[in-house]
Amino acid sequence: MYVDESGDIGLTQSPTRYFVLCGLVIHELRWREYFDELLTFRRFLRQQYGLKLREELHAAWSLEPHFKTPSTRNHTSARGQAGGND
Repeated sequence: MYVDESGDIGLTQSPTRYFVLCGLVIHELRWREYFDELLTFRRFLRQQYGLKLREELHAAWSLEPHFKTPSTRNHTSARGQAGGND
């Protein structure tokens, strides 16, 4: 099981209006298949955008006019690329 959060609970002086908690569970017989697919996708991101394999992904990067990560600058957004999410 993988669990991640974004934002904060916003009790006092919160910098954000939202708190999101999500989880992912993959059956033990399928984890290797999904891991291999994820690794293939991360290699594509490295080749296409220079994103390091272990670098975190943030949705905000794909919403910017230019795809900017700590390891990349001046790349066109994935949203504007062929096959991207328009």
